[in-house]
Amino acid sequence: MSRPKMIVNSVDAPCRMNRLYKERKKKSRFRRILGWVFKIFFILFLLLLLTAGGLAGYLWYKYGETITTSVTEGFEIAESVEETDLLRRPPTLVYDGDGNVIKEFKQYEYENPEYEEINPYFIDGVVAVEDKRFWIHHGVDLYGTLRGIVSTYLGGDVQGGSTITQQLVRNMILKDNEISIKRKLKEQVVAQELEKKLSKEEILRYYLNNVYFGNGNYGIGPASRYYFGKDQKELTPAECAVIIGITNNPSLFDPITQPENALNKRNRILKIWLEEGVITKKEYDEAVSTPIELNVQD
Repeated sequence: MSRPKMIVNSVDAPCRMNRLYKERKKKSRFRRILGWVFKIFFILFLLLLLTAGGLAGYLWYKYGETITTSVTEGFEIAESVEETDLLRRPPTLVYDGDGNVIKEFKQYEYENPEYEEINPYFIDGVVAVEDKRFWIHHGVDLYGTLRGIVSTYLGGDVQGGSTITQQLVRNMILKDNEISIKRKLKEQVVAQELEKKLSKEEILRYYLNNVYFGNGNYGIGPASRYYFGKDQKELTPAECAVIIGITNNPSLFDPITQPENALNKRNRILKIWLEEGVITKKEYDEAVSTPIELNVQD
């Protein structure tokens, strides 16, 4: 049986060759463009590395000694920290000859309830507002710091860049609010070392029992009694939110002298609590509809 003859159209051959040539030309042009793009990106990457290296070298030349000194001092301070350093100064007691207390001198009221005795709205609430990653970081939270910078730039006022541990270190150990690289580095070193000595629960307890809530009140205990005439365990979510709102700026969010600011701040905190699951929708609706009813004590 004879094979069928293949008929080749002499007109189609040049057209096919032309198409192949154009396709090869397009591919070749695409490869050249892609090669130039890679070269440009490579050059930009090298320039970025050189710039970063030069900047790092300049910063180390200018601040290297400060960084080294601050880190060394931070480790030395952390080494000497005791739990008693995280307590407010106790009152001065005067005894009689038989050892009985006859007089007590103190600058302010102070309470130090155990972690299990603290109102859960204070525990969960302050973490949600001040340091959302508190339970997972190790004293310093770079992500939280960057978020705090962005929040400040955009006009936010609820969450700062320092962790709860850093705030505790700054207020109770360093007792220094100077805005400087040296203080910040020491604070970060001590904060990380403190988390090796204490549990998260202990750090949170000392923070809540020592943070300043305005009008001479240090800690949630005295603040609760001063503003609402209640023990801190008896406060409602709305009342806890008022007190937590004071810490950001005690003079600006003082519920006595700045009631409108305090109310707005309280409602913003309650909204965060709702989003973070600290309170339910029912609790939120009830809390935001409640006016601030103070019962200020002498």
